[in-house]
Parts: sequence; structure tokens; C-alpha cells
Amino acid sequence: MKKITLFKISLTILLLIHIVGILIFLFYPSGVSLSYIILAICGSAIFISEKNKSKSAIAYLSIFILGFIIEYIGVKTNYLFGTYTYGNSLGYKLFGIPIIIGVNWIAIVISSVSVVKAFNLTSNKLITAFIAALLCTGMDYIIEPVAIKFNFWSWEGNIIPFSNFVDWFGFSFVFAYIYIALKLSINKIGVYLFLIWVGFFSLIKLMG
Repeated sequence: MKKITLFKISLTILLLIHIVGILIFLFYPSGVSLSYIILAICGSAIFISEKNKSKSAIAYLSIFILGFIIEYIGVKTNYLFGTYTYGNSLGYKLFGIPIIIGVNWIAIVISSVSVVKAFNLTSNKLITAFIAALLCTGMDYIIEPVAIKFNFWSWEGNIIPFSNFVDWFGFSFVFAYIYIALKLSINKIGVYLFLIWVGFFSLIKLMG
């Protein structure tokens, strides 16, 4: 009998919840308000996949807190990203910002860095962070139409400003470097999560 590893269990769970998620998004839109649960599971899965939990916790907590802070500044001042507000599809809010948004930053950044490492594109930390930031920004570009349609957030005049992607790249670079600087090994679940999200949001956009 083959041994069922934690990796296989985590990957199976991620695949199942995203298959269910596609069905909810397409056929039961009111259930999208539970998206924060899926996001929380994704964040938990990639953390569990980390071999060095203590070092990982430093990076994860840093990204979570900093991610929440920049979102707060963005919403309250319109100085970062552009003029936007959060809807009610990402769960509980603190100061008008979904608490889970920090996990969103974690999931996108860690999975993007993991892809760069998995393909062994470069050993240079700055270049790795740069490529990861490009992937993060690309992921945001894929997510935006779905997020707007399902009330994750909304933009003034329904126009996504170019500054959003510039700021996404900048902050993703910083967050990616924080993670990379700790010299953590490749997060295998992170690699698959990135691919799952590309397929998930692309499919919803095409079918929705």
C-alpha cells in the first residue's frame, strides 16, 4: 500500500475545494461570501508545506501584517493602488479591510517565489524576487475581473488604474525578498497552488 503523504493530502484538498469553488462561483454566486474559507485553507496548506516552520512563520507574519497595512493605507488614502473599496465577499473586516487579505498576499507571494525556485531560473535573490513580483502582478491581473464581478473589491468608475499593477509589483518584490532572504526550500504546495489559481480564475472568467 502506498503511503499517503501530507503533500498528497494537502494537494487533494486544494484541488477539491477549488473544484467546488468553481461550481459555487458559476451556479451559486451567493455562496461566494465563503471565499475567505477557501483562502484560509490555501494559506494553511502552504504553511504546513514549509519544512522550516520557525523561519517561515517570520516571513508569513511579516507579509500578513505589512499586506494589511498597505491595504489600509490604500483604501483610506487612495494613495496606493488607486481608488478602491472592499465588498463583502472576503469575510470579516477590520477598519474596512478584510482580515483575510493578508493571507491573500501570503498565498500569491509564496506561490510565485516557489514557481521561480522550482524552475531554477536563477540563484540571485534580487532577480528571483523580481521574477516572482512579475508573477504576482500577473496573478493579480488574472484575478481582477473575477474579484470585481463577485464583489471582492471595486474600483472607482470600474476602471483598474495602471498604478494598481505598479504598486502590486513593488510590494510583491519586497515581500518576495523577505521570504527569499530566509533561504527557505521550495514550497511544493505553493507551486501547485499557483497553477491551480491560474486555472481557477481563468476558467471562471471564461465561463462566467
